[in-house]
Amino acid sequence: GAHRDLHSFPTRRSSDLEAELERQGMASSSLSDGQYRVFIGVARDKEQADALKQSLQAQNIETFVKPLQLPAVSQIRFDGDAELAETFLVQADQLIKMIGALTMVHLGSDNNSPFESSSMQSLQELYQTLTRSLAAAMEGVPEQARETMQEIERSFAQAVVSLEEYNKKPAKAHLWQAQASIMDGMFAEQRLLQQLSAR
Repeated sequence: GAHRDLHSFPTRRSSDLEAELERQGMASSSLSDGQYRVFIGVARDKEQADALKQSLQAQNIETFVKPLQLPAVSQIRFDGDAELAETFLVQADQLIKMIGALTMVHLGSDNNSPFESSSMQSLQELYQTLTRSLAAAMEGVPEQARETMQEIERSFAQAVVSLEEYNKKPAKAHLWQAQASIMDGMFAEQRLLQQLSAR
């Protein structure tokens, strides 16, 4: 079963949809899994998801809420220390939830105020912890899965940079970019769990 409760927002298919969202200052992420879908945001629960959906509808952006289902960590096969892999995945979930919560609060506000310094410090500490966990978990991982783990880390690094840029010069475009980055990380984590469970 899933090991997190997050909701994403796939939009209608459109060849120029991502460009249109970019013109409106919104970053997005796409996924092709039999059908092409563009995702515009991620929320930690249905209440937050519904609030974002209403906000997007007010901007004439039609979306629907899609719960994200991932294989349970217990289903993966791992030649190295399975506890290290699980630690990495748990911290990845925590980072997604933290970034998602920070961005949602500010996306839902008309006031572009910087984040509290304590929030940014907690975020940066968790990201540094995750990078250390990644290095430890890489042992015993096949090459393809190792590349996917590095892709997850790069996505989070970009999200953290976007939030740091927001703090320097608050603009919602940075928040949407952070959202797009964590969605890229989530999709990479989906692939990682499939790679490890299929072995």
